[in-house]
Amino acid sequence: MKSIVLIIGLGESGYAAAELAIKKGYKTIAVDENSSVKLKEKKRELEKKGVSVILSYTDNQLPDCDLIVLSPGIRRNSQLGKTLTSTKIKIISEIEFAYKYCKWPIIAITGTNGKTTVTELCTHMLKNAGRKVISAGNIGYPFSSAVLKNPDLDFVVLELSSFQLSNIDTFTPFAAVLLNIGSDHIDQHKTKENYVAAKFSMFNNMQSTSNIILNSNLLSEWKKFFPKATPQPLTFSISDQNSDYYSKNQFIYKQAGKILSVKNIFLSGSHNIENVIASIGLCVTCGIKLEAMLDLIKDFKTGAHRLEPIAEKNGIRYINDSKSTNPDALIAALRAVGGDKNVCLIAGGLDKKMDFLSVVEEEKKIKKIFLVGKCQNKLAKVWNTMLDYQNCNSFGEAIEAACSCAEPGDVVLLSPACASMDMFNNYIERGNIFKNFINKRLCK
Repeated sequence: MKSIVLIIGLGESGYAAAELAIKKGYKTIAVDENSSVKLKEKKRELEKKGVSVILSYTDNQLPDCDLIVLSPGIRRNSQLGKTLTSTKIKIISEIEFAYKYCKWPIIAITGTNGKTTVTELCTHMLKNAGRKVISAGNIGYPFSSAVLKNPDLDFVVLELSSFQLSNIDTFTPFAAVLLNIGSDHIDQHKTKENYVAAKFSMFNNMQSTSNIILNSNLLSEWKKFFPKATPQPLTFSISDQNSDYYSKNQFIYKQAGKILSVKNIFLSGSHNIENVIASIGLCVTCGIKLEAMLDLIKDFKTGAHRLEPIAEKNGIRYINDSKSTNPDALIAALRAVGGDKNVCLIAGGLDKKMDFLSVVEEEKKIKKIFLVGKCQNKLAKVWNTMLDYQNCNSFGEAIEAACSCAEPGDVVLLSPACASMDMFNNYIERGNIFKNFINKRLCK
């Protein structure tokens, strides 16, 4: 008798996992709590392939199955999330499920911020060094799709969120990097300790530390999780010169000597220097020579919505950093573009029970904050003693107010430090609306 796989959630990852499951001979059931036009189309497509699909699923008992594959978007406080807590059936993530059928070495990348940039940069360098490689995972292309549709690769570069790492078991990367850990997703993980544990679980099955790259400020955490592991992982830092890779006096160093002048890095901000250092370390572990990377780094540009310059007019710059969904990302943006009280900041959205107090440390860069979204009152309460702010009734009102506040030398910065789903489908829609508003306003 065929084993029965139950796919929970029919977002991109769930849909891809259902395709992979049916292809591998499982009897496959997929359920989703919602029932949109898009989901109904997915239901029709999957049913043609032999998947049984149930939408608007509100039952407090799961269908009979042997294995559950959990999509990363399922919230623990949803009905399905609550039902899952009481089941005795084995639950794995879509990442773990796809890993069972992955034939190639995996380069795994996680962290609170910088994951996408490092994933894109590593993929860029590996491709141009002659390797067959794709990026997948949290970057937007499901791992299951990569496994199903790419028969011949040298590497897969996998961006991993804490949710994707929460239900892994045998998953073992060839090489892996943990970039940083800040305040994020506490609403789902309940405590920061759980969030940190999810990130470090990426290393659980790696037998050697020689292919592990770790931010040097996380070594104390490493020792808590892996007290007997020796030697310590390779480390990187923008400040700690005892690290294997570090920056000093406008140069990036490997312990053996200089690698690259930071003036040759197109990306702005010290956080991106850190991302470049981590990417270099990761690609070295994968056999790419340093000389082959240098020109490739100079040519690299990030995608949209990450400190993306939109326009400059009358001495005012307009920057879209919609991918900023936590306080650390906002701080990185302020440090990258801020001067002396010159940032007209648009912030707010959906909170994830994060700690926003650290943003106050950047008060000298902020002229005024224009708050939007569900957590604007929380932000006002945290920031009111140190930062000038204005509550806004809509996203458009916040953009208009920020633009009206700006003077020559200022920056109008969208860097919300919050998730987007209270007002938008995702951060991409939020960023595109901001860009369209700015472009229309400047054309008047």
